[in-house]
Amino acid sequence: MNTSKFFELAKQSGISECQLQICKNSNTKIKLFRGEIDEFKVSQSSRIYACGIYEGKRGFAYSEKLDSKAFENLVNAIILSAKYNDKPDIVGIFKGEERYKKRNCYNKELPAISLEEKIALLRKLEKSILSQSDLVSEADGVSYAEAESEMTMLNSFGLKLKNKNNFFYFIGGAVVKKDGETKTYYQDYFGQDLKSFDPDELAKTVVDRAIAKLGGNSVDSGNYPVILDRD
Repeated sequence: MNTSKFFELAKQSGISECQLQICKNSNTKIKLFRGEIDEFKVSQSSRIYACGIYEGKRGFAYSEKLDSKAFENLVNAIILSAKYNDKPDIVGIFKGEERYKKRNCYNKELPAISLEEKIALLRKLEKSILSQSDLVSEADGVSYAEAESEMTMLNSFGLKLKNKNNFFYFIGGAVVKKDGETKTYYQDYFGQDLKSFDPDELAKTVVDRAIAKLGGNSVDSGNYPVILDRD
C-alpha cells in the first residue's frame, strides 16, 4: 500500500499535519465437544485510522476498506470532521520520539505449526481432563484460539513505526459430580511458544480445582478467620 499518496492528498487539501494508523488482525478459534470439532472460526479484518489538522482544528476518520479510494475518502472525512469541530487544536500531531526500543512480540514459529497439530493438542487436553478422576463427568469448554495483529503508524513528520504480535490460548473446563453435587472449573493458558504448553498440567489444574469445590457447606452468619487462595 502506497501510504505516501495519503500524505500528498492531505497536503494538497490544506491539512497541515496528519497521522495514519493501519491495523490488520487475524483470529482462529477451535472448540471441541466430546472429541469432535464443535466450532471452527477463522476471521481477518483491516482498518485504517487517520487524523489531521485542518484550519487549526483536528479532524478524525477511519475506514475498513483498503481500496484505491480509501485515502481520498479519509482526507475528505478529516476535513469534514474538522469543520464541525467547535474547539481549536492546541496540541497538534505528536511528531514522535527520537528513538524507540525494539521489542520482539512475534513468534514466527506459531503460524507455521499446522492446524492438525493444534487440534491434536486440543484433543489431548480433553482426554487428559476426562482421565484425571472418576469424578469427572464431562470435559467442557475445551477450546484453542490464536490471534495475530499488525499495526503501522505514520505521520507527516516522517515517523514510521511498525508493531507485529501474536499469541495463543487454550481453555479447559471440568464438570465433576459426587453424591448428587455438581461443580465446574475453567482455566486458560496464554502463550506464544506452543512447545511450552503441557495439556496434562492444565487438565490436572482444572480437575483438582473442580473437585476442591465439592463438599462445601453453608455456615451461620458471623465473623470467621479465613485463608484465601492467592488466585
